[in-house]
Amino acid sequence: MLDVAIADSSDSGGSSDSGDSSDSGDGSHRSSGKSSKSRSKSSTPEPPASRVEADALLSELTKDIEQINDDTDSINIVSKYYNSFSKEFMSKLQNEKLTGKTIFLEYDYEGKHFVTSIPGGPSVSADLDWYGPAKLASMYPTTFSVLKK
Repeated sequence: MLDVAIADSSDSGGSSDSGDSSDSGDGSHRSSGKSSKSRSKSSTPEPPASRVEADALLSELTKDIEQINDDTDSINIVSKYYNSFSKEFMSKLQNEKLTGKTIFLEYDYEGKHFVTSIPGGPSVSADLDWYGPAKLASMYPTTFSVLKK
């Protein structure tokens, strides 16, 4: 299984834990994907943190797709704060290399941790601008657990 873990800096109701890594309990280790960056003054305004993190998530997914081989059966995408996925993100899941693979999207929303299982490949829907928790749950198998406070 390939893991993508991005903890973005905008808080959309998820946990505020900012640790750099975690043990998922299944023996795999997930890195937060965070990098430190120095701020410099420039005449060009920096994009919002949410856009930077969305770009990082897409970049990591693209790298994982490139690394897929016959032994890869799934990709696990862990988003600490994002709970809605863009049309651009969903379009990446339509890649032919993902046919027969399962994409697990993990995200938090309103005090619950969701895991959505999406069968990868051309059949993935990418018609909408955004896919939030309710939409994903209506389209694909989704489980959730209540987060401890």
